[in-house]
Amino acid sequence: MTLNMEEFARRFLQHVLPVNFRKICYCGIFAKRTQSVTLAACRKALKVKPPEPKPKLDWKEKLYQLTGIDPNRCPKCEKGSMQLVEVIAQPRPPPQNGAVLDIYIPVVVLPAID
Repeated sequence: MTLNMEEFARRFLQHVLPVNFRKICYCGIFAKRTQSVTLAACRKALKVKPPEPKPKLDWKEKLYQLTGIDPNRCPKCEKGSMQLVEVIAQPRPPPQNGAVLDIYIPVVVLPAID
């Protein structure tokens, strides 16, 4: 099949979503209900290894990787490191509408500066 440039562009752009639209995959190999099974079958058929799992990072490691800011470093002297000593529950009124919310205030001990 031979297409001129205008027809090719028209057909190609039919597959491009407009701005602020999101593609929703309810069926096919990316459907959430069967995604793990179908992707495994596709990888087996194509003889492709599954991707390496990403390491699970906590928020402190993510913050350090993204910004270079170490949340454990003392902001005053920038030498000592802060350590969580105790978590104290904040007194509050009872939750409304049956909602359960836990609010904690971390207590931090700063190193002594000589």
